[in-house]
Formats: sequence, C-alpha cells, structure tokens
Amino acid sequence: MDTSILEELGLSKGEITVYTTLLSLGTTKVGPIIEKSAMASSAVHNALHTLINKGFVSSIKKGKISFYQPAPARYIGKFIEQKKQRFLELLPELEAKEKKQDKKQEAEVFQRAWVMPLFEAERLQTAFVVLQE
Repeated sequence: MDTSILEELGLSKGEITVYTTLLSLGTTKVGPIIEKSAMASSAVHNALHTLINKGFVSSIKKGKISFYQPAPARYIGKFIEQKKQRFLELLPELEAKEKKQDKKQEAEVFQRAWVMPLFEAERLQTAFVVLQE
C-alpha cells in the first residue's frame, strides 16, 4: 500500500505504521500493536501519543489498561479539509504581506571555488581604503 500521501500530510513513517496497524486490528491494547507492527515499544508509544494529539487515534482506559482505537479512515479527508480551511483563512494576510514588499531582493550567485577569495579580497580592499583615510 502506497502511504506516501500520509507522509505528505505530516505523519511520520512510525505514525503511519501504527495507524494502519490499528486500522487492521481495531480497538486494542498496545501489545498487539507492537507485535504486528514489529516496532520497538517506545516507538509505538511515541507514535500513539502524537496520533492522539493529531486526532487520528483515541485512547480508552478500562481499569488500569489503555485501549487504542483508530479514527475512521474518512477522518483523514476531514483533516485535510480543516487544514485547507485554516490555510484559506490565513491566505489574505499572507497576500497582504506579499504586496507590501516595496523592493525585490537581489542576490549574486558565486561558484564555490571563488566565494571565499572574492569576499576576502573585498574585505581587504575595504580595510585598505579605511587605512588610507
């Protein structure tokens, strides 16, 4: 399964593995996630924590045992829509800042071999001029 789009949405490979594992397992304790994903326990716990913060996973405590449940796969579409809406709200401010730029930035590109000698020569010329005054 090609999950590269999930990486583009900002999920790490570990988060993707844990989320897809949870989708196939359903609500479960952490042990089966670790076993099926073949990830280290600490990596699974970290991924679960960030997935909970992002809203992709929920946690339910039954006594002292935590059970993890994946958000439905359709949630990813809602997640994308929320991000898009937040961006569209920010867009007018970004465009306003863009228009306020009076002067375009200019840059000179130098080949690597000449950068240091050129800057060094310029600095020495400036120092020479200062000393002559």
